[in-house]
Amino acid sequence: MQKRGYVKEQSTHQSSERIHGLDALRGVLMLLGVVLHTALVYMPGSGGPFFRDPNASTSAAPIIIDGIHLFRMPTFFVISGFFGALLWQKRGVLPMLKNRLARLALPMTLFVILLWPPVVFAFSFGHGLVNDAVAPLASSAAHSAANLLPDNTMHLWFLYYLIWISVMVAAIVLVFKRLDWSWPWLLAKTREVAESPWRSLVVFGLLNGLWWLMLGWNTLPTSSAWVPAPTILLYYLLCYSVGWTLFVSKIRLAKLKDRAWTLLAIGVGCVALRTGASPSRLNAYVCGIARTAQCLPD
Repeated sequence: MQKRGYVKEQSTHQSSERIHGLDALRGVLMLLGVVLHTALVYMPGSGGPFFRDPNASTSAAPIIIDGIHLFRMPTFFVISGFFGALLWQKRGVLPMLKNRLARLALPMTLFVILLWPPVVFAFSFGHGLVNDAVAPLASSAAHSAANLLPDNTMHLWFLYYLIWISVMVAAIVLVFKRLDWSWPWLLAKTREVAESPWRSLVVFGLLNGLWWLMLGWNTLPTSSAWVPAPTILLYYLLCYSVGWTLFVSKIRLAKLKDRAWTLLAIGVGCVALRTGASPSRLNAYVCGIARTAQCLPD
């Protein structure tokens, strides 16, 4: 460890223009969320969420859902960390936190309050139809009226976690700045690994696999509770920190662009290996993912 200007290390990054490729990637990740939740309707087998279509299913649905779910949110947090470091470099700590408040906290609070009653109504109505309720419309309206205050963050949980993580990382970096800490050798190694598809697979894949093994995860858990789940929060904090470190290390994004097809092939290959290794358990994993969509009061 050397004592050098941590923020100065960031400020030497050459990227001052908007990185449209990463903006586009964030958009793709959000659209893949639509694909994932749509595929839930076509899950094979019986039982599961009420919104599954009993007359239409495909064995490809679990593969699509699991394949997207495994990388979508970790990638989102890595990109958020990268842009967080960029914003810190351009504006400083207080403007960055104000930006996060305006871009994350305010919209999330507003839409959790606005969306909660109609979402409760829609889920209650769906359950009523499936269970042959006598008057599903009236009971759903009454149920929605009795539950006006959000019990949880619904599908906006990732924004909630991002707010927590943005504040936590800002505090950590302020400590680094205060102590004048930096690890240039670590930044150099991170850049070297990240710019190589195969080294990324070995290093980041191994670290990710060890984390899952220690916690006994078979898929990525989510939590919409107002009190963040510590292990999930720490996992996405690490993902965010990876993105932050990639920016500080001055990673050459052009290298990743040149190796895009290799990275895609590695990703598809990993999904194929996971599917082939445990096809009988894949459907159970995805049913667990589907259950997280039903995060509403009884």
